[in-house]
Amino acid sequence: MMTRETKPSLLITEWLMSWLSNQPALRKAQNVSIWTQPPFDLAGIPPHMYMEAGFPGNTRREKDITLQMVPSVAEVYTLWHRGRWLQASRIVDTNTVYTGHAEQILSLRMMTWNRKMLRSLIQEAREAHDIASDNVINVYVFETGRHMYSMPWRRLATRPKRPIQSIILDHGIQKLILEDAKDFLQSKAWYTERGIPFRRGYLLHGVPGSGKTSLIHSIAGELDLNVYLISLSRAGMDDTMLTESIAGLPEQCIALMEDIDVAFHHGVTRDSDSSDSSSSLNSSSPDSQSQTPGAHKDTGNKQTKTIESRVSLSGLLNALDGIGAQEGRILFATTNRYSALDPALCRPGRMDLHVEFHNASRGQAEELFRRFFRPTSGKETSTADSDQVNGDDLDLGASSSEEECETMTDFQPKYYLAKESGMDVSKEPPPAYVGVTHRQRAPHLSPEQLDELAARFAVSIPERKFSMAALQGYLMTYKVRPVQAVENIACWVAKELSNKKQDVIS
Repeated sequence: MMTRETKPSLLITEWLMSWLSNQPALRKAQNVSIWTQPPFDLAGIPPHMYMEAGFPGNTRREKDITLQMVPSVAEVYTLWHRGRWLQASRIVDTNTVYTGHAEQILSLRMMTWNRKMLRSLIQEAREAHDIASDNVINVYVFETGRHMYSMPWRRLATRPKRPIQSIILDHGIQKLILEDAKDFLQSKAWYTERGIPFRRGYLLHGVPGSGKTSLIHSIAGELDLNVYLISLSRAGMDDTMLTESIAGLPEQCIALMEDIDVAFHHGVTRDSDSSDSSSSLNSSSPDSQSQTPGAHKDTGNKQTKTIESRVSLSGLLNALDGIGAQEGRILFATTNRYSALDPALCRPGRMDLHVEFHNASRGQAEELFRRFFRPTSGKETSTADSDQVNGDDLDLGASSSEEECETMTDFQPKYYLAKESGMDVSKEPPPAYVGVTHRQRAPHLSPEQLDELAARFAVSIPERKFSMAALQGYLMTYKVRPVQAVENIACWVAKELSNKKQDVIS
């Protein structure tokens, strides 16, 4: 008889829980647990394992989010695996000395003298889990106070992989970073032969909303790597905790430090016992984005209150490339203030490749419009499909007049009657509402019409003045009205530029 116990904080528990949920013995079990937010990664559990009765209209997506059936605590399940008797159970460990809270333990007992049978089961569970998770990436955060034998990283969320083609950036940026990362992961022997630490760092800097985090998400999916979030500004973070978090990373993963400059704004110093924290950085001109690291000078503003950080710059540098730093990982750091970073942090070996992100070009704006309004792939069932407007009936005429533009810049909400959505208004007065209902659909545009509208949209966008996030936010207000989006873009641009000038003056 061989026994194997695992805890939820271990990756092996995720594999085994997912494997058990697919076994016939559990399908026939009378007693199971129902979770609304499962503590394990249950990707790939078949539909018959979910609660299906009593919920009219319950779809597969709703079941994935709401109710899931897993092995019950204190219940013993007996099954056979490759001719071997197997017993599985979950119990609660009430010993809170190390963790401060009770933990659940998954126990497996197998009737065999051969340890390879148990290892074979674990390997089978891992492979099944990998197949089920093939289209997602896991996001982890560092958790303090866990058991000494537990993983210091806790899975925070599971996100679908994002195609790298969906990220609209300046030409060549996606290819540059992705191919560099792929080449790094295949070069372990080269690093080992030359005695160079097998680590790679990327610093993505530039204006907010330019696609830095989206690109990292996409690259994680392309490389099939999970993402581990490292926050320098989190409560209780100090040099020791930072070193432990980075040392606890798996060999192949993406470590992400978002807005690394924020930590410096909150007083990250060269010495952890320094009594003086750095003063907050005042807003600088757009040209400062292209300055060299460390070029920012203290303005001496004494009125800005700062928050002292327990992470020192020396502690951060040692965590990144010290003797305890994990090898094989890829580090991505993002910042909106490149000039605020210390040059020591940006040197090769810590941040090997620096890539600047800019506001949207006209080419990016045109591609964004084209992708936003092109017909969606796949069939979407909707009661509004009958109300679909044919693109041939659209008037693709000139933009709105100057008089209309002045009225539109006020951006007063427009009230739409339910009659416009195709609702029956013959008996009672229709309700009034603000905006456009989600059931409405954009008209079907021919490729020629879409190209024409996209080109007109791009011409109205000044070069490098707006972020891609801002343009996407504008298009969201015209989700089903591509023609109106083009007609009104000049007015929106004029108002946004005017607001920016007022902000600078004030």
